[in-house]
Amino acid sequence: KQVNKDASFTYSKIISIHVNLGIENVSVEIFPNPVSDVLHVGLWIPYDTELEIKVFDNNGKIVNTNLLNQFISKGKYTELLNTTQLDAGQYILQIKTSDGVIYRKFTVLR
Repeated sequence: KQVNKDASFTYSKIISIHVNLGIENVSVEIFPNPVSDVLHVGLWIPYDTELEIKVFDNNGKIVNTNLLNQFISKGKYTELLNTTQLDAGQYILQIKTSDGVIYRKFTVLR
């Protein structure tokens, strides 16, 4: 609705915008959290895609990039992350597909 200085008004045309939120269809489950030795990363990917998984510390430094970096077919996957080499603290798991990025926080306890 547009209102003019003389208080008259007109309505604008209706415009719709379609936003593709493909990454929203990706399901990510991590457990146990907090973790002491092995973090299970459960993924449901509903489409074929490039998939890359990285771990960052709280300062944004990459601490593990050797998890997964390959093209995968749609389906259910479970990746195991060995956390024994990580210091106690909070970390960020980055899951990157061709449609976007998902982040999950986890805590390592010693």
